[in-house]
Amino acid sequence: MSDFPFTKHSPKKTRTSSSSTGKKISAFVLILAQPRTGSSYLGQLFNQHPDLFYLYEPLQPFSMFKQLKYVTRTDYTTLVASFLRNASKCHFNGFQDYFSFISHPGLSSPHFRLSSKSLSSPPLCESEAHSFDDHSEFLRKCPSLDAEVVSLVCASKKFIASESFDSAFARRELENFDRIFSFPQNSV
Repeated sequence: MSDFPFTKHSPKKTRTSSSSTGKKISAFVLILAQPRTGSSYLGQLFNQHPDLFYLYEPLQPFSMFKQLKYVTRTDYTTLVASFLRNASKCHFNGFQDYFSFISHPGLSSPHFRLSSKSLSSPPLCESEAHSFDDHSEFLRKCPSLDAEVVSLVCASKKFIASESFDSAFARRELENFDRIFSFPQNSV
């Protein structure tokens, strides 16, 4: 395992269908697709909905950590399942290092954050961000994400959607998908 704390311990699992603020989440939409299938277009349609919290490619950091051998395949599967399960309930508090990672343009492409209005608009950014050539301007307008604030922003929405191209995860783990969303309260 790595020096990243979120790869050492999975966040606390909860059996509630409510979000971090107690608001009921109506649905969690997970788009698993191969590249070049139109899923980004579909994801951006979801992203336009004002009452939807959208995450673009949230598994990308985990895939990178697996490729760099920071996590094993088993740890990767556990982390992805835990992240998706917690994302479906807006419980991100155990993933602060994850959000710090995707917030830093020197470590992660700003594209992943900028592709989500939820992560690139107030209150998480000074103003709605679209693109930045200058990394310092990006960091000034969109400071590092705080997992607790991300949880609250997510919980203020009625729907959650996420898109992922991680076809390796999809192929191997789709048959075990019930492990991710095994609670009867989930509407996936």
